[in-house]
Amino acid sequence: MKTETLEYPDGNTKCKGILVYEEGRTSGAGVLLAPDIRGVGLRPQAHIDLLIAQGYLVLVVDMYGDGINIRDLEHGRQLSAAVRSTQNGWRNRIRAAFDALKAQPAVAATRIGAVGYCFGGGTMLQLALSGAEVAATVVMHGTLDGVGLEDVPQIKGRMLFCTGADDPMFPAEKAAAMQTALRAGGVQDWEMITFGNTKHSFTNVAAPNNDVLAYNKIADQRSQAAMLGIFKEAIG
Repeated sequence: MKTETLEYPDGNTKCKGILVYEEGRTSGAGVLLAPDIRGVGLRPQAHIDLLIAQGYLVLVVDMYGDGINIRDLEHGRQLSAAVRSTQNGWRNRIRAAFDALKAQPAVAATRIGAVGYCFGGGTMLQLALSGAEVAATVVMHGTLDGVGLEDVPQIKGRMLFCTGADDPMFPAEKAAAMQTALRAGGVQDWEMITFGNTKHSFTNVAAPNNDVLAYNKIADQRSQAAMLGIFKEAIG
């Protein structure tokens, strides 16, 4: 497996994403991966390994610029809040990463998938809402905070949402609002999987077990299987 830094601009911000792929890979599908609030560091590595095993080239997105990883949770809240402060700024940051992946010689422009976790899940929803030509977008325990659902008609590809039934950051009313928007927006291929007895951050093995967060091995494994299934259909 080969790992290298990929620098790309978003206006005056220099982003430093991480490309991961098998040595000797020539061309094929690519996957854009937006990590959770912690930053661009290779997390969740196990999920990246799953994608690499399928032959995909993966670009781990730098949402904060300069390859920053958070010092602590409060630092992460500040950094993510700055990114989310405007719709256009948030979307431009992830579109810059999408364009950087699309420009890679080893990536077929029509065979790009996207997956994001937590803050990264909301980020990938923003990418789809921006009208980007993403074949399939997977939102893992994402939220709707700051996301403009009025742009749902701009979604072009398939959508998969994986969420926990006991996630207070994505309660039933928000799930219903998302589904209503998808129907009203005419999105043809979408799916929402809700895992029982599952809280937020269910894919994060390091998540503390509290009223909001907890790792759930079964939900993690099943959500990754669902992700691979939709990617297989959409990007090969």
